[in-house]
Amino acid sequence: MSLALVKNVKMASKKIKKYTDGIDIDDTLSTEGAQSELSLADDGDLSVSYGTLSISTSTSLEQTDEESVLRRDSEISVGCGPHSKSLSVCSTTSDIQNHDRNPSRVHFEIADAGTVSEGRSKYVSYTILVIRSHELDKAQAVIERRYSDFEKLNSALKRGFPQLMETIAFPPKILSGNFKRETIARRSRAFEQYLTHVHSLDEIRRSKEFANFFYNVNLQEAYAHVRNARYKEAIPLLHNAVNIQDKLLGENHKEVIATLCGLVACYSALEQNSEAQECAETALKCIGRSEKNRYLIPLLQISIRLCWTQGKDKTDLEARLADLRNRNFSVDLAPTLLELAVRRFYAS
Repeated sequence: MSLALVKNVKMASKKIKKYTDGIDIDDTLSTEGAQSELSLADDGDLSVSYGTLSISTSTSLEQTDEESVLRRDSEISVGCGPHSKSLSVCSTTSDIQNHDRNPSRVHFEIADAGTVSEGRSKYVSYTILVIRSHELDKAQAVIERRYSDFEKLNSALKRGFPQLMETIAFPPKILSGNFKRETIARRSRAFEQYLTHVHSLDEIRRSKEFANFFYNVNLQEAYAHVRNARYKEAIPLLHNAVNIQDKLLGENHKEVIATLCGLVACYSALEQNSEAQECAETALKCIGRSEKNRYLIPLLQISIRLCWTQGKDKTDLEARLADLRNRNFSVDLAPTLLELAVRRFYAS
């Protein structure tokens, strides 16, 4: 993705400095009677205001090696911090809508690629970062995939969406040289462009095939642990899955809420009440005032208990649950969050 600056603007001087720990921008614009301003927007785009003229950078699918380095440093320092357990999944309504309408604000970064040997077989493992550039990411979303995983995704998408996939290029197999540095680097860039392209298509982005590639594998493994009461093993898998879902689907998506509730169930089962309540509060914010979400009633019930154990006010939660009961919702027959978690992906 090339970084293209709008040109033909009179500027007294302009300097861009890049450091290894981030990007520092120092611009000076000078003209009598006019005010100028340079800013780095929340989405990582560079914007310049000069009087009534506004200039901004944009990205495209083509890139040079030098531009690739600049983009990569910018995105990692601005949008991809260290992994954190703290979740800040929900944002304002406008942020949610903008995220859903602007898939171009999600970027895919092959941060590392290396050869892995298993017995007599050998393959290349690609470490993929999923980065949302319109705001500072508070939790890193990382997956590792090999060429055969990409190939499986591509074949599934071509079967499910033949017309949409007609013009999307996929790096072909080669007979030799698969483990050369040049080949791995070239494929890494090609996979970044491939994922960006397919993610930009609404039908594909919301498809089961896309979900299987990015997070369903984590979820299937996580809920298998839940069914065997291995909650500690399930938690990191659920955290990584919800971070990916948040970026790909949007903050208030039903799948994000379901995974958050899985985390509440696991933390609660381990009596890690503070972490459970944090996830529960986030899930309730994501649900908002909706009454149709299947997780709402059990989430309110467990939130009331968690508030009681933490010595926190639970009046609003109790009032909301009582209101649902008075309006003939099946409050007393609702399954628990743990029961719902056990049932997820049970057929897988």
